[in-house]
Amino acid sequence: MINLAYPVRKKQKVLGLGCGIGTFATEFSKLGVSVIGIDSLTEALKIARKLSLRYTQNKPKLLLADTTCLPFRENELDLIVCANLIEYLNHEDYLKLLEEAWGVLKPTEKLLIYTPCPTHLFEILKKQHNLKKRPNAH
Repeated sequence: MINLAYPVRKKQKVLGLGCGIGTFATEFSKLGVSVIGIDSLTEALKIARKLSLRYTQNKPKLLLADTTCLPFRENELDLIVCANLIEYLNHEDYLKLLEEAWGVLKPTEKLLIYTPCPTHLFEILKKQHNLKKRPNAH
């Protein structure tokens, strides 16, 4: 599914903003790219580390960091994925995140943003209590 949204190349450096329990970080790792996931909650990163051990040999690097002050050099990253995060940010932090993301992305590369949709399968399953709601990790 990830390759449908954005075809990845093996040498790419991918950042997961607000990675939570590492779902996207782990999936990108399976594709053989260099992955860094950041989150502001230590507990979420502990879970992400455990899960990544189970599912991939190319482990993502998981860091405790603030999405409004990214610890990367200018033009360092090939792709940034921001899933299930921006809906939790206030307007000021949202704008700061965008500014930081564009600064660390290479000029021709992409920022992918995903936000929940009420008709998405995961949201329907959560409403039916068939999926656990994850803690607010952002």
